[in-house]
Amino acid sequence: MLICFWIGLVLVVSFAKEKYHLHFYEVVITLNKMLLLLVTNYYFFPKFYKKDKIVRFMVAIGIGIFFFGYIEELFIEPYLDLDPESHPVASPGVIFVSYGIPVAIFTGIKLMLHFRDKQQLIDRLEREKSEGQLKFLKSQINPHILFNNLNNIYSLSMQGDRRTPDTVLKLANLMRYVIYESAENHVLLSKELEYLGDYLELQKIQLEGRGTVGLVIKGDPQGYVIAPLLLIPFVENSFKHSMDTQLDDISIDLGIDITDGVLTFEGSNTHRAEAKDGRTPKGIGLDNTKQRLQLLYPERHELTITREDRVFNVRLTVKLI
Repeated sequence: MLICFWIGLVLVVSFAKEKYHLHFYEVVITLNKMLLLLVTNYYFFPKFYKKDKIVRFMVAIGIGIFFFGYIEELFIEPYLDLDPESHPVASPGVIFVSYGIPVAIFTGIKLMLHFRDKQQLIDRLEREKSEGQLKFLKSQINPHILFNNLNNIYSLSMQGDRRTPDTVLKLANLMRYVIYESAENHVLLSKELEYLGDYLELQKIQLEGRGTVGLVIKGDPQGYVIAPLLLIPFVENSFKHSMDTQLDDISIDLGIDITDGVLTFEGSNTHRAEAKDGRTPKGIGLDNTKQRLQLLYPERHELTITREDRVFNVRLTVKLI
């Protein structure tokens, strides 16, 4: 398409002297100029420019300009013009301008299209890389949640607790959400909060009178979407820090506020100094979520984590879609 555009443009320039009278030699001159553009496009550009040989590329274009320019001056005009004596051999400067301007404009457009295609390729590769990273990170979250809750169900079954069937059903619902609904890049915020509430109910079973858990949700989640499983690692981390370091007096307070398209999550939990023998495992959820936030909400989130003497605090703000 670009070559066709230049055919029309060069024809207009060539025929400007004789507005409506078309000479055969002018057609040949136009084809000669188009041949230079074709050589530049299909030979000079891939052979030199795409291989980062910029100086050779410029030299090749210069040689091409004078080569095809003198073909016109020495062969085309003397033998095809109706009045050869009216066309003496032009100076190098005239030839350079006559052939250099079309080549310069053509090369400029060619480079713009090349940079555009290159940027599109980079964007596509980065997007595919990000999507691959997200799939990997999500694959870590799924079994993490499953294993933690299976431990709870195992404890109930060992005790012969009558809540075991209901707990199994609740876990099945959670896993259905994790495996199927959370496969999308975004889910309804209302669904995510419903999932979060069910997850808390499962975790309370493991707490079993060792403390209190509170969740307060303010604002209307309707009409918003969020990346799936984004908040759950912070909740899971609250339970991990408290239950791994305290036998009783556990306090976990969670709050979610949705105002003007901004979700604010705040979580605090009590904890005691962890054992120094390395027996307390380090969860993968928190680091995982930090990476997801960077990929999904760049410049649109703020995460603050503080650890005081006996309280672990998390505050996350996310600009919702």
